[in-house]
Amino acid sequence: MSAKKPTSSEDKKTGRDQAEGKRTEVKRKDSPRIDGPRAVVGLSTRDRAIDHELALLSGSLRFLLDVTPMNVEQARTEFLATGELPEFVYRDLEDDPEVLKRVLQDIPIHLVDDTVLGNKHKEMSLQLDMLAARDTEDFMPLSIELYGAILPDLRRSAELILETVTATESTSAGSLGAKDLLDLAREEMDHYRKQDPDIEMHAEIRDDVSGVMVSGNSLLLGPESKVRKARAHALLQHEVGTHLVTHFNGSAQPIKILGTGLARYDETQEGLAVLAEVACGGLTAFRLRQLASRVLTVHRGHRGRQAHGDQRVLPGRTGLLPESLRGGLRRRGHR
Repeated sequence: MSAKKPTSSEDKKTGRDQAEGKRTEVKRKDSPRIDGPRAVVGLSTRDRAIDHELALLSGSLRFLLDVTPMNVEQARTEFLATGELPEFVYRDLEDDPEVLKRVLQDIPIHLVDDTVLGNKHKEMSLQLDMLAARDTEDFMPLSIELYGAILPDLRRSAELILETVTATESTSAGSLGAKDLLDLAREEMDHYRKQDPDIEMHAEIRDDVSGVMVSGNSLLLGPESKVRKARAHALLQHEVGTHLVTHFNGSAQPIKILGTGLARYDETQEGLAVLAEVACGGLTAFRLRQLASRVLTVHRGHRGRQAHGDQRVLPGRTGLLPESLRGGLRRRGHR
């Protein structure tokens, strides 16, 4: 369905706000909404009950956190020193994937009328299989089945970016560390709490995290996290303004699975998050090269190359990326 152009003055204002990169607004809990059977058009009571079951189970998973190694900084140091693929250490799982798989199988998904819920059920089954297969040869095939491989057009676009975007911004402005990022993130969350005091967003620095990630309603920062000052606002709009706000808004909907996302929502979610970086003027040349390099790293991993092989094939293309970042690229590709 084609998008409609703004016609009213309010529509035009909304369009200007989006173009200027202003913050996303959360859905207030006191907003008018339809209660009763009309609240979810097209979903039967049975489907809504199954939706609630799927949402509860999906919300209990820490998928991204649990498939990310804890010893990333140490592994990066070892890799850069030796060129050999280090051993990754993972968190103990809070629940046995086989037990959760049985819980998932007991949900009567064959009774649903809406295929959207069936697709989410299949995705969660694959995620549980991936958790059980961490650090084994079975993990990558499952990952490709869940997320798909790198398509030729995307690979060519990434190669073109690395070949043509060769000048990156100055680093003279310096970087922000984990404590500064934590303070900025909490300020951003306070902005949303002014709209709804009950909004559940949290931020913390954790020793078992590398870089920056969102897990559920929490923004997690590794103690060694750093970001260029010119990129700090864009990072917040990516992680807080998109990922956390989407989680909160989705959780406020009658269809509860929207809180953790429908099947294959990741591609759309990450696309919106990068678009937020563009809207606030923070998608720098450095960041663009970083994203393109990740695409090629994952593509080569899918083709069966060992992660240390990327050090031979990427330097000419990622020459403007620091060594510490190259280690992060290989870690993401492995994950």
